[in-house]
Amino acid sequence: MKKLALLLGIYVFIGGMAEADAQCRVYEKVSGINYSGNPDGGKHIATISNGRVYEKVSGINYSGNPDGGKHLATISNGRVYEKVSGINYSGNPDGGKHIATISNGRVYEKVSGINYSGNPDGGKHIATISNDRGYEKVSGINYSGNPDGGKHVITTSGCDATQTAAGVAAYLLIIRE
Repeated sequence: MKKLALLLGIYVFIGGMAEADAQCRVYEKVSGINYSGNPDGGKHIATISNGRVYEKVSGINYSGNPDGGKHLATISNGRVYEKVSGINYSGNPDGGKHIATISNGRVYEKVSGINYSGNPDGGKHIATISNDRGYEKVSGINYSGNPDGGKHVITTSGCDATQTAAGVAAYLLIIRE
């Protein structure tokens, strides 16, 4: 019985380690280019691990970070906080600036001085997620067949819904700009 308990303990420990090491990867959908072997032929642009978003920067390795990426944002309680160099937003996770709120499969941008009534945190609806894909809400354009008529901009691998939403928020509000 002791051997069985020991084996079970080792199995649980190793299983927990494997789960902790699992990383979410974000791929940009690039029109006309296929990055072979990646989901939807997308370009690997970010990794999400332990509630943090890391941008994959070509030619630079940020030692100790997943995939050698640069720490861009932190995800906490359905909100995305941008890590701004040299500025500390007191009381926010990692001292980041609140840039987006995630609610019911949608991403809302936190716009200073503007309140979009009825939306979480008064944010502007900028994206919708469905399964492992992120769709940008483009004003005046309807991409037929896509959730909320949005444009498919990212695909994720190994991510949950919150990570996918944070990935599309980081892509639209930080990486693409």
